[in-house]
Amino acid sequence: MSKNQDLEKIVEKGNNNQKNNRKKNPFSRLGKIIGYSLLGLGTAAGIGLLSVYAGGKVYQNIQKEYMKKIPEIKQEYVISANHSHSEYSLDCETPLEDIVKGCLENGYEIWIITDHDNAEAFEQLYDYATSTDEIPEALEEIEFKPINSYTVKASWDKDADKDGKNDECYFPKGEEVSMLDDEGNDVHLVVIGEYIPESWQGVDETIKSCADKNVVVIVPHPAAGKMGAGLGTDKTIDYYPDGLVDALEVNTSFPWPLSIYFNGSVERKVEAYNKETGNNLSIVANPDAHIKGSYFWTGVTLLEKDYEKYGEKGFPEDDIVGYIKDCLENNKLSYIELEPHSWDSFWWLVRGFIGIDSKKTSD
Repeated sequence: MSKNQDLEKIVEKGNNNQKNNRKKNPFSRLGKIIGYSLLGLGTAAGIGLLSVYAGGKVYQNIQKEYMKKIPEIKQEYVISANHSHSEYSLDCETPLEDIVKGCLENGYEIWIITDHDNAEAFEQLYDYATSTDEIPEALEEIEFKPINSYTVKASWDKDADKDGKNDECYFPKGEEVSMLDDEGNDVHLVVIGEYIPESWQGVDETIKSCADKNVVVIVPHPAAGKMGAGLGTDKTIDYYPDGLVDALEVNTSFPWPLSIYFNGSVERKVEAYNKETGNNLSIVANPDAHIKGSYFWTGVTLLEKDYEKYGEKGFPEDDIVGYIKDCLENNKLSYIELEPHSWDSFWWLVRGFIGIDSKKTSD
């Protein structure tokens, strides 16, 4: 037998052994499946991260353009936010003074703190305005004035947003009220104004209790579902014809690209509803801010000013709640999603879903 024949037999024997080993060892096939699966997942994750980065850059550019135009925007609109939180919410630790100063520094004229099931932040501001409580050192340069029993004005003379006027911001009373749906799930409602309903009542009872009251009713994060305490866009639309709901929210605390999915579904349904019925159900953009970095640059609602009707300010100082309601009912507003892709917000959401106390984990 030649050397070549010997070599061929050795090679053939080796190949047969490999085939037999593969037949006997099912883990070799499993290993391939796992390997290819990991490769696919890695590729998908890479594409996802690239899309998040690209989307973030787009929103950052929008944000930069918005910041440049704040003085110009304030000539035509009131820059506002209707849903945010403070240290008086169990899942938030942002100091009240940081919010007040941030509003004045960033051009806001209306900001509503809607803590979970309490209005203690507003009550604290009202105490500052009526001199029944000592103002902390961080807020000593700010003047607080009571407009009525449910609105406080904060102002200073810095002109921080460089619009040529002293900065002032109005803080109406508000609350994010917990309700119970038919299945006993926790769902939320933002109520702003003179009347705040009791928490933990049924959805129907809570919403109908706001009828004929001097309040604004907004459904927060409607597309988030039961896990996110959302009432749902369709359910909200059912209440709208009776005048019980003033607006739905696109929630800019959702990190990009979740914001595209959740907020996009709200926008499409409301657009279809208005087109079909001829109604003017409004959408507002709210930060739903819980952590630093997600307050002033995620999204804003712009309310149209009317100088002919309201004079120099363009809105009625003594009836901020009525003004907001009028803008929502008549669709005299716009909104901008500035940078809804905060990874801080993402981790805050994860912590909430798995039940970790955010006060112990947030920095």
